[in-house]
Amino acid sequence: MMFEKYINTNILCVDSNGRNILRGLNFSELRSSVSAKKKEEKFVVGGFDIVVFLNIRGTSSKNDSDNPVDNGGKLFFRIRLTKLDGDKNKRLSYDIKDFEVDLSKEKKHESCFLYYEEIMVVHINDLEINEKGAYTVKLLVKDSPDQKKPYNVHMTHNIYFN
Repeated sequence: MMFEKYINTNILCVDSNGRNILRGLNFSELRSSVSAKKKEEKFVVGGFDIVVFLNIRGTSSKNDSDNPVDNGGKLFFRIRLTKLDGDKNKRLSYDIKDFEVDLSKEKKHESCFLYYEEIMVVHINDLEINEKGAYTVKLLVKDSPDQKKPYNVHMTHNIYFN
């Protein structure tokens, strides 16, 4: 997975207050916990956004076959919420969103090298979870749409549902 070294990401969870979060994010809106409401045998969480900052760097030589910007490759991403637990069998996961970036078609910027940059906001309104507790938001990535090829965890951000 040599292509991963060219990808920089970050994830934040912020209050969803009905305005365009990209017009001005302030640190008072960052969330480390969200209230969970009981719904029959499950819980519902919502009212927050997951903000993904994505930056994919090219190389100055522009001929690195592993570099997705240089070779115009596609990258496949998944945002997944996973319950933190030492017991693997108790790590409940919820796939939030899949998206792909086709670097042969996307607009790139140029500085010392070509690069691609995007900020994505994923609104979480009513997500049912089985248990309250500590979770992590993961950004997963792979370079093939092949269902058998596993994703790699590229970034994580913890959030607590209480």
